[in-house]
Amino acid sequence: MKKASIYLLSALSLLVLTLGACEPEKENDTEKPEIVFQAPMNCDTIRLGEPFSVRALLSDNLELGSYNIDLHNNFDHHGHTTEEEKCDLDAVKSPVNPFIYQNSFTIDPGLKEFETNISITIPEGFDTGDYHMTITVIDITGWSSFKIIGIKVLESN
Repeated sequence: MKKASIYLLSALSLLVLTLGACEPEKENDTEKPEIVFQAPMNCDTIRLGEPFSVRALLSDNLELGSYNIDLHNNFDHHGHTTEEEKCDLDAVKSPVNPFIYQNSFTIDPGLKEFETNISITIPEGFDTGDYHMTITVIDITGWSSFKIIGIKVLESN
């Protein structure tokens, strides 16, 4: 009888240790992360050769994971901006030397809010005109959101 009690006690102890070592499951996440652009804003003007900051407040109900910034030309007026305000567009044109920026960033674990602060400079020699900037954020469970704004790139002063 004593031997059976020792085995039972050992098995229960092992079960408790095993359950305690398991990482608790993430609650069922049904909310997408949010993005609030701070700079540049929709329809802002950027100048070649002059740095500008990409700032956005990213937030999530559980935990943020990563974000991506994409900057590409809108010379053909393709429409996927998420903003209600429509920007004044130049005439449709074919790109010759368009600027493209795409970069992904991880967010430190455990954060529910994060403010981006990325400096970008479009060097001289690239095409001026209408561009789109996209920020995509992905939370720790895989939900994603994106915001797209229009910006105008002009020659330096």
